[in-house]
Amino acid sequence: MASQANMHPYIILLRGIMPTGKNKIVMADLKKAVENAGFSNVSTYRNTGNIICTSHLDSSEIQQLIHQTILTKLGVDVEVFVKTPEEIRHALNSNPFPESYPISRVFYNFLQQQPPEGHLTQLLQMDFGEDEIKHQHPILYSFIPVDASKSKLNNAFLEKQTGVRMTARNFNTLSALLEKAEKLD
Repeated sequence: MASQANMHPYIILLRGIMPTGKNKIVMADLKKAVENAGFSNVSTYRNTGNIICTSHLDSSEIQQLIHQTILTKLGVDVEVFVKTPEEIRHALNSNPFPESYPISRVFYNFLQQQPPEGHLTQLLQMDFGEDEIKHQHPILYSFIPVDASKSKLNNAFLEKQTGVRMTARNFNTLSALLEKAEKLD
């Protein structure tokens, strides 16, 4: 076991976790599985697959271990996005939309990798009416002023257009996750 001095806080975002349905994971079970995998200071936030923890491992090792743990212990094959508090803070501070846009209507879509050449260009040239999308790697920022459930700018559409897996969070969720992670540092 690594000493506390070698431990660093991480924010783990799981893609497609829902309170009900195919990818349902009970957060208490997730917390226990992650703790049993050797992570410290584990907590979850909401029922949509957000984990805060500390580890001495690097991001790619954490991604692999969390993915394997969830698959073997909870039976769910899910994409895992590992972020440091600095990366989340940067994402929040880099929001390209003007301050006049209600922050509650901005969504942060974290990409697993850089999209293939040309995919992003085509997406950014499309007209989505009132909805807007902007890119600052590794994030697609979407502004959906009315109803996100009716917007074309959902994960499935964005993944199809970019050829890259992603997961989205809103400002309030990311801010809460960052606050929790910063208390572990």
